[in-house]
Amino acid sequence: VDRIVIDPITRTVTHIVVRKGVFLPEDKVIPVEGIATATEERINLTRGNHPEEFPLFIERHYVKVDDTDQGGDEGEGTVTAPFVWYGPYGLTSSMFESSMRLVTEKNIPDRAIALEPGASVCGIGRAEVGTLDEVITTETGHATHIVVTMSDPSLDRKAIPMHWVDDIAENEIHLGVTQWMIDTIELYDPHDFDARLNTG
Repeated sequence: VDRIVIDPITRTVTHIVVRKGVFLPEDKVIPVEGIATATEERINLTRGNHPEEFPLFIERHYVKVDDTDQGGDEGEGTVTAPFVWYGPYGLTSSMFESSMRLVTEKNIPDRAIALEPGASVCGIGRAEVGTLDEVITTETGHATHIVVTMSDPSLDRKAIPMHWVDDIAENEIHLGVTQWMIDTIELYDPHDFDARLNTG
């Protein structure tokens, strides 16, 4: 799993992005509905789902540029590509040129964000807290905590409540709390954490 796709408003995980490898030549987007079970080591898809059948995470294609087009996204240029038009049978073909723009699209919901492990986690005033390690969700996909590898080398990981999160971007998560509040959280132990959730 390369990324977790989350809706920043509902705090719901909608998809996962599976990194390309031996069996997948390109990154794929898999909806959480397609996941049967998941552990730290393994994800099992529901019966009948195959990774190669899911859409690509990033798709690139050319679109024709008209006179009103103001250009593409950052890093995408306009090129002039030749097109061949074939007339009715027996008549000669003609060639013309048309300006095309390379468009890159992510196959995730419009307002969703593809969170990458290692994203920076900051407190109030952009104070560095650590980096994102994982996202803890309920069975319905609602995110309850983010597990953060702390910047303090004397600490390990902490599970920070999702309601402490103010803003989410692809490479950065902003918390609405001070470092003092973060210091009050115990270090993250997956087994103890699960037991406390089940009893609480």
